[in-house]
Amino acid sequence: MRAQLAALRPPTLGLPVTLLGALAVAIPLLVLAARALARRHARPRPPWGPSGVVPSVVSR
Repeated sequence: MRAQLAALRPPTLGLPVTLLGALAVAIPLLVLAARALARRHARPRPPWGPSGVVPSVVSR
């Protein structure tokens, strides 16, 4: 009878170890996804630099 109860009870460390493993996998994936989204939604920088002055185009 005692062996049947022990077989029904899940191991104590199984769930926390599984959760820690899932977090260890999920956190870097979330960071990468956040970086990709930030890069996609960032305003494109003009090639002449951060200041708002546009160099004059020399006519041919």
